[in-house]
Amino acid sequence: MSKEWETSFDKAGYKLLAWGETGQIRWFAKNPLTRPSSIKSMRPWVWPAAQAMKETLAAVGANGVPLPVPEVYAMLQTGVIDMVTSTCVALVALQWHTALHYMTKDTNGILVGAMLMSGSKWSALPPDVQQLVIGEVTRNQAADKADIRKADERAYQRLLSTAGFTANEWTGDAAKELQSMNDTVQKRLVGRMYTQEQLNQVKKLAGTM
Repeated sequence: MSKEWETSFDKAGYKLLAWGETGQIRWFAKNPLTRPSSIKSMRPWVWPAAQAMKETLAAVGANGVPLPVPEVYAMLQTGVIDMVTSTCVALVALQWHTALHYMTKDTNGILVGAMLMSGSKWSALPPDVQQLVIGEVTRNQAADKADIRKADERAYQRLLSTAGFTANEWTGDAAKELQSMNDTVQKRLVGRMYTQEQLNQVKKLAGTM
């Protein structure tokens, strides 16, 4: 759906240069994550701008603690929060793992970001310069994606082997609870983060419809 997203950014006044990755999303906690509703008794961190995470917490009946990213480490150390959503490579880089012991084995997608440029600034560039920029960004992004995926897997293995983490796997009733939670969150975000048509298209492409 890259072309559709690129068109949406164009309409909003931006040029989408590239997508970037920061690892696979997992849940991390001080106590066991035996099922999604495990976090009802925890104090999960929620980034104030993360609408999907807010709805996820609401779907399982958990109360999130809104904090900006720079405050998370200190709040983990003091026990104000004891659960975060992140990626293994980010968790280790930010040292958040030092206060946690459990994580989900399965992932919940990839944490992505976008490299954007003002549409007016982009239009002001000569066509040959535009092609040069796109070529360099695309080449670097491909290399970065491969590197970050390897780094995220190394961080995952490090958490298991040297940091004493346990990876909780959700099967049976826990897996059904996860599917129910995901269905609820997807429906609640229609009209806010995407249209019903876009959701249907994504599910069809993913083979889940």
